[in-house]
Amino acid sequence: MGKKIIVAIVVVLILLGVGATAGRSWMQANKMRTTIYRPLFQEVAAIEEVVQASSISRAVPSTVYLSLKKDPLWEQVPAELRKDVQDTYDRVWDCQSEMVVVRAQVAGMATLAAKLVRKEADDQAWIQKVNQSPPSPGRKGQWLRRDPVIDRSDPAHPRITVPGGPVWQLRDWLDYPDNIAVLDKEWGEDEFLFFSEGPSDRWDARITRDDLQRAKLTVGQFMANLNRSIENMARLQSYRQYCRQSIPMLAALKKQLDEKSR
Repeated sequence: MGKKIIVAIVVVLILLGVGATAGRSWMQANKMRTTIYRPLFQEVAAIEEVVQASSISRAVPSTVYLSLKKDPLWEQVPAELRKDVQDTYDRVWDCQSEMVVVRAQVAGMATLAAKLVRKEADDQAWIQKVNQSPPSPGRKGQWLRRDPVIDRSDPAHPRITVPGGPVWQLRDWLDYPDNIAVLDKEWGEDEFLFFSEGPSDRWDARITRDDLQRAKLTVGQFMANLNRSIENMARLQSYRQYCRQSIPMLAALKKQLDEKSR
């Protein structure tokens, strides 16, 4: 066999070996993408929605992460990334734990604050006043709003039974007090400010601007009083700390996982 033929065979064998190694590397990388990074990215994206909404009706999903920790492939994830994942999940679990406690406490304190500026009779008198006034144009803005409830049993004379208005959600305490100026701008004279996120007809789960005028308070002063009460009686500071930290941590982790998934 000539020297050239031997050299050619050696080159082919080397190329085949390199190709096989590259193929195995590609298959391993693809397995990491499909088994680890993509499922984890999807779970982190779902967690981000729960945290940003301050939702307690949806548990923080963690089945993917807890399952992957038992997978031998998990040890092939870079150590720094594994630490980021663990730290982020720990902070999110702390956030939701505080969220559950604080939501109940905040609801109770908001009810007490409303009772200081209004009575049940004020509620019905104000609704009658709204029905006697010309309807205001629909409002748009960045604040979550509740639509008015309208009784159309008499098509010629529709009647508002519960005026609409902005809803102060639990997550709004994360942005307080920077969001008060926007609330003040978007809250109309003929609207409620609701403190109950779900459907509620309770007179003590909402206030009006008329209530604040009688009490000689601005919306900023009312919310500052409520904030102080909650901070004194509830774990609002822990909720703020954990959830404020969770949001950028989730965004950074999601970005890392997205890059690894490609």
